[in-house]
Amino acid sequence: MIKIIPYSNESPKKKGNERNKDATTINGLDIGLDRKDFKNISNTARLIQLCTSTLSKIPNCLDTGQAYAALIAFVLGHAITLTQSSLLPLLPLSVLFSLFLLVAVWKRKALCLAAIVLGMLSATVRFDAHLENAFPQTWERKDLQLTVKLDGLPQYHQGNIRFNAVVLKQVASKELANLIGKKILLSCYRCKLSIEPNQTWKFTVRLKRPQGYASKNAFDYEKYLFRQQVIAKGYIRTKGINELLEHDAANLVSWRYSIKKSIESTLGDGAGFSTVIALTIGDKSGFSKKQKKLLQETGLSHLFVISGLHIGLVFVVALWLGKWFFNFVSLFKPRLFEYCPRSFLVVLPALAMACFYSALAGFSVSTQRAMIMLTIYSVFKVLGKEVGLMKVLLIAASLILIIDPFSILDSGFWLSCSAVTIIAIANIRNEKLNLFSLQPLLWLGMLPLTVSLFGQVSLVSPLVNLIAVPLFCGLLIPLTILVAGVHVCLPFELTGLALKTLGSLYEYIFEVLTLIVKIDLAAISLSPFTALQYLAFCALFIGLIRRWRISVLVACLLLMLFPWVDRSMGRERNNDLVVTLLDVGQGLAMVIQSAEGVTVYDTGPKYGSGFTAAEAVLIPYLRSIGAQKLKRIIVSHADNDHIGGYWTLTDTFSAQQVLTSRPDKIPEAQECISGMQWKEGETEFRILSPSRATPSGSNNRSCVLLIEHGGTRILLSGDIEKQVEQHLLETSVDLSADILLVPHQGSKTSSTQKFIDAVNPSLAMVAAGYLNHYGHPNSKVMNRYKRKGVPVFSTITSGSIEVRVKNEGFSINQYRRDSRRFWHWRP
Repeated sequence: MIKIIPYSNESPKKKGNERNKDATTINGLDIGLDRKDFKNISNTARLIQLCTSTLSKIPNCLDTGQAYAALIAFVLGHAITLTQSSLLPLLPLSVLFSLFLLVAVWKRKALCLAAIVLGMLSATVRFDAHLENAFPQTWERKDLQLTVKLDGLPQYHQGNIRFNAVVLKQVASKELANLIGKKILLSCYRCKLSIEPNQTWKFTVRLKRPQGYASKNAFDYEKYLFRQQVIAKGYIRTKGINELLEHDAANLVSWRYSIKKSIESTLGDGAGFSTVIALTIGDKSGFSKKQKKLLQETGLSHLFVISGLHIGLVFVVALWLGKWFFNFVSLFKPRLFEYCPRSFLVVLPALAMACFYSALAGFSVSTQRAMIMLTIYSVFKVLGKEVGLMKVLLIAASLILIIDPFSILDSGFWLSCSAVTIIAIANIRNEKLNLFSLQPLLWLGMLPLTVSLFGQVSLVSPLVNLIAVPLFCGLLIPLTILVAGVHVCLPFELTGLALKTLGSLYEYIFEVLTLIVKIDLAAISLSPFTALQYLAFCALFIGLIRRWRISVLVACLLLMLFPWVDRSMGRERNNDLVVTLLDVGQGLAMVIQSAEGVTVYDTGPKYGSGFTAAEAVLIPYLRSIGAQKLKRIIVSHADNDHIGGYWTLTDTFSAQQVLTSRPDKIPEAQECISGMQWKEGETEFRILSPSRATPSGSNNRSCVLLIEHGGTRILLSGDIEKQVEQHLLETSVDLSADILLVPHQGSKTSSTQKFIDAVNPSLAMVAAGYLNHYGHPNSKVMNRYKRKGVPVFSTITSGSIEVRVKNEGFSINQYRRDSRRFWHWRP
């Protein structure tokens, strides 16, 4: 007989005054062996017992304050690298770590310093290795023949396909040897190729280095690609050699793809299909932009795609079912738990079910984090050790960063860690914590991070989650997994009907959420926290947990809200004029901040997929400066790269006045005509063109705006060409300006020498996209400014350019120079 009793801190039960003398104990683990039978145990059994007893010691080693402090320091070391504009050299970090480690032998307090440096060293080694494999600029936009294998599920949208691929072979140059084994992001536009997961292709492609919008609060695309360890992105040349070499169907990705196709054939397209797919295989690519925005504004994004919450739910459900099942079996086998501990029978199968569900989600980053936490919890549970949630989090976070230091770049890492931390802190003070008391604390505790990452906060989120979390966790998620699983395995009419019913239910839920977000102040935009607000917030959160007096809590709340209220009431700390040329790629968008309001000059491009630069750059920037409504929107003309984001912008921000040269495109707008002028505080605005006599043409009819503040003049020229430049010179308009927006993104059709001489700027700015198809800015045009001695700043190399005008002059800030991080593209 073998009876395994996990080690416990509690004293074992005794018979009389002594323990059973026939029991055998190994390292505190009572294995319940009769001594006479000990020799009959096989070597395998001995090995199992030895491993189990050894593992039982690990929690004891970790269960010290210094150990957990070191884990915090290790995570902090990784986080410190995120603040660096360039990575620190490896040699000094290695020397520093060795020094602190030696000091820690005599003074253990130095262990935390060693852990911080170790975290920095661990991240720096991996990050530096990735940066060394950067795609050579000399090969950008050149035809290459690569053999690649698809990595993950492709994304399909309106005939376009986008996917990650691993390079297996290249035949172009030894300079591209680093491409082998690396990941690239490819797109196929109006694609006629049948591209599916797990295929190996020979493609003709054009690649370039990852580059995103470099602007305040904009989505950091370069950081996203760096986190995915993508070293280049590009597109397939459909006229080149594109040949399917191999298709490996026996694979996890192919299995997930077949599940997606099976469900798609039943549900078709729509919110129901997108939700079912997201909850079964973790593919959220089916959600439209509108649906994603809806989930974000209601605070329900965490429920609609497989995340740590879902993995934990599967684990808990499996745990409960396991307890019920084995308790039932024990009625017929009373000595079941004597032969195998209850924890082994219940916890390990539950962990296996959670792992299976993670596999369905393709072992995404969020599910990996959840699995590591659950594995740690299961080990402690099996070994009979009590472990707190905070300890599990610290061990898991450290393991995650050891396995994948790039996780520190993932916003999901910080969101999940923050949520678990808040639950752990709240649980310390209140052991009877429930959903009703937890939701407000989670909403408040996550507020700074939510505002920092998304620029807005949902005011309806606590109430909506209060209803949605029990509904989804208790009913919809388990039901969706069950119905989808049965339908994929047994695609009968009845299972298909059940799946369609679920799809219709999710469609209805989205309709309800649409009505909710229409409520005034359902979601509000907020600028990032100031240092004072962070302090006030921390005091407020601690006060709620420790139940301070109401008056103190109210004071903390008012102190936290005051900067936002002060800004929304229109109080300005100074009368400076701030003109910002945003980096929106190949297009134009500018924000003008005066003492009386905010004016937007052009709104950036819109792309065929429906994506606009306004939602990625312009709107986040306006939120970052605390704008609630706009004074004016000026759309210079009707070209897509100037007007494309207008409707996206007006869906979010209202404007007192809209001006454009093409009111036929924007019916609510007033036509901008030469001679219009207005004043905002000390800032004067004047429209110089177009007039009735202005030469025809969409570009030529651009609204030309002159801004003057404290003696500094700024000329915004839109896309005017040579004919309009000459016309303005002939009308004797005073074109002189200190700062000039170079006409038409530096095209060869504009910026004549006479025009440059007439303006005579001290500084010129160009809005253009990296490696754009038009070749903007033209080299000959740039030489004209260079011969004139005019420094030219371009959004290509500078990112967003901020001009701050004071009465005594102006200053320039360049985003790529002042706010760059080590993962950003280096011009």
